[in-house]
Amino acid sequence: MISPVSARIALRTLVLAGAAGACSDVPDDNRDTDRPLTAEFVEVFRVGDMDPPDWAQFGTPPSLGFDGGGNLFVLNPDVAVVAVLDRDGGLVRTMGRRGEGPGEFSGPDDIYVWRDGTVAVADRGSGTYVVFAPDGSFDRQVNMAAGHVARYGMMAFRYDARPHPDAVALVARGMSNVVQDQFRRIESPNPTIGPRGLERLTLGSTGTTAEPIVKAGEVREPVPGEEASDATDEPRRFDPGLLFDVLPDGSVAYSDSAGYSIKLVAGDGAPIGTIARPISPEPVTTEVETTVRDSAMATFERLYGDPANPQGPDRAPPEFMAAMVAEMRADIEGMRFNHEIPVVVSIRATWEGGLWVRRRREGDPWEGAIGVIDVWNPDGRYVGTLPPDDPPMPDAFGPDGLAAWVELDKMDVPTIVVGRLPPGVR
Repeated sequence: MISPVSARIALRTLVLAGAAGACSDVPDDNRDTDRPLTAEFVEVFRVGDMDPPDWAQFGTPPSLGFDGGGNLFVLNPDVAVVAVLDRDGGLVRTMGRRGEGPGEFSGPDDIYVWRDGTVAVADRGSGTYVVFAPDGSFDRQVNMAAGHVARYGMMAFRYDARPHPDAVALVARGMSNVVQDQFRRIESPNPTIGPRGLERLTLGSTGTTAEPIVKAGEVREPVPGEEASDATDEPRRFDPGLLFDVLPDGSVAYSDSAGYSIKLVAGDGAPIGTIARPISPEPVTTEVETTVRDSAMATFERLYGDPANPQGPDRAPPEFMAAMVAEMRADIEGMRFNHEIPVVVSIRATWEGGLWVRRRREGDPWEGAIGVIDVWNPDGRYVGTLPPDDPPMPDAFGPDGLAAWVELDKMDVPTIVVGRLPPGVR
């Protein structure tokens, strides 16, 4: 018997195969040129802007996620609490507090929300995932590292992990080579796929287990006499990152190269298809390298080159700062570059299974480029392109078109904005 998830993946495979070949009864040849798209959203509520309660006094940007009921879960790392808000922004309950006991946080960093309302908070202070049941009660505390090495769990923290729809599991990039070497020294079990791969992390009763999903493309081949190195550990400027998100059926969309190519694989890594647009990355010229180095050196000189401020803004001991400044200057002078500038900047899956792909435009600045967002529907067809920052890439998608953004004001104080997107871009 074919499971519903397997059936959805099979259907997605067929649809993407047609879309990739542009052989569909729905015109799709506009992928060659941008199709202007608008997506005005209706604001539903805001959090943190006007006389906020304690849990909503944000200094650090909060982490967000929706459940299937449209409730928004907000992790405020500054006060170590999770607030649950209903569709109108009303407070349903809070979970957790600062501490070292069951259900408490000593250094919360990220939140993962499943559609049934199960929640896990990545607490780097304790090196664990703190799991709450859908009713908000504390469920268990799971070591981030495999096995029994709880005190080393914080080394196993994964940035930008995503909830997997099955059970309580995450999809995450593999550990960096540096961290894996540290685990090998203490002879602890650890994932081995490396930073250019994706893994499924199952949060067990006390620890995690990791299963490889996909090994992404290498950023570069080592030159003769050079050890192999992944971009995560020894980056060059403009090395393409490993960008990904998880779709509602458990399949994974990821980009691992400088071109516009989004690969889709099933939860076990089986290839499904690729969506792409004929947009080529810009070459990194000598002029580009010079401009980037000069910009980095100007920032360096502003922070550390003022004789009236010989210790720099960190006010560290002079001998320490002298060594650090010399190392920083050498790093800028010896900066290395990839040969092209990646097109894709970020990828997010919508609640319904579409994709928002933020990309650079030719001529965009290299630092802080807003770019534009291409919208793909759940059938793998290009819908159109949203204008720069209108709206910005959501920090969380929810049901019925709900989406949430973290905005920063001129003083970098965060505010949460929740809105509803029109049907055409969900």
